[in-house]
Amino acid sequence: MSRSPSNRPHKALLLVFECFVLSALIAGSAIGHTPWEQRTPFHALSRTTAPLQITSIAGTGSATGLDVTFRNRSNRSVGVDVQAGTTLLNPSSGAQNMIVGRDQSFEIPGNSKSTEHLDAYCIQHDLDAPSGSSASWRIRPPKSNDSRIRLLRAVKAIDSEGSEMEKSAIQMAMWRVTDRISRTAAIDSLKFNGISDADAQAIIHSANVALKRAKLDPFPNRRSRR
Repeated sequence: MSRSPSNRPHKALLLVFECFVLSALIAGSAIGHTPWEQRTPFHALSRTTAPLQITSIAGTGSATGLDVTFRNRSNRSVGVDVQAGTTLLNPSSGAQNMIVGRDQSFEIPGNSKSTEHLDAYCIQHDLDAPSGSSASWRIRPPKSNDSRIRLLRAVKAIDSEGSEMEKSAIQMAMWRVTDRISRTAAIDSLKFNGISDADAQAIIHSANVALKRAKLDPFPNRRSRR
């Protein structure tokens, strides 16, 4: 009488697979998203990208932030990864462009609209702080050799040592690199009490940026952006 082959190897493989799936699900929930969730870089998005779109970017009237509204038309959650140093070009000729100050990640649930806050800094001192909402901002990925990126890396390094920098000091350092403005002009623009010029100087020194020779990625002229 013949014996049927044992199905133990198949059961063992199935058990291993089930354990793998369970571990992946646990790991995914631990970091805030499922392991198969779609993720996309912020600078790759636009008004027309499906299924996730940027419907508007709004200035807050301050030098240190933007509110971005996303619409996810798919049934699945989509993750957005924003890199420090990403530049946002303002569609308004009278308002400043902005640079993202730190790496950020957002989770946009399926079939939803969500507004997220970007930590960002103004980079054109003589223009107004961004205000109002528009869908026409242009987004540029960061460039590693730009002096502004070196400043942001220095801020991250200083923060990691436990000496978190105030946003006003970071903005002052940014303007002193992008616009070569004086300490007095920066303080007058920010209108913050107790602003620390020493912190701004520490950021610039740590980034090893010579203010007179700062290397900046040039902006396109205003007319080409309309």
